[in-house]
Amino acid sequence: MTMSRSPACRNKDPTPLLREMIENAIKTHTNVESVSENKIDRETDDKLYYSKKIMNIMHEVVNRLNHLEEYKKVEKKNSTDDKPRQTQKMRDLNNKLIAKNE
Repeated sequence: MTMSRSPACRNKDPTPLLREMIENAIKTHTNVESVSENKIDRETDDKLYYSKKIMNIMHEVVNRLNHLEEYKKVEKKNSTDDKPRQTQKMRDLNNKLIAKNE
């Protein structure tokens, strides 16, 4: 699945779409795993083996995306917290300079 290159799509964060695709794949995989063990032939067994590996990778991707979102929230919070402090520091410096010049 490819995203179009329209200006509206370029500005959107692909993370929710990616997470939704992965979660749907995980649900599908869970349904595949419920097949009874004695009906599995060699080819199906190989498919399940590789799909389990892929699911592990997808779980890791989801975990990292969640971590990245948390990091972005913390960074955003920190950046908004720093701005008023910096402004106050600049005011203090300006007041000191004004006091020196008077």
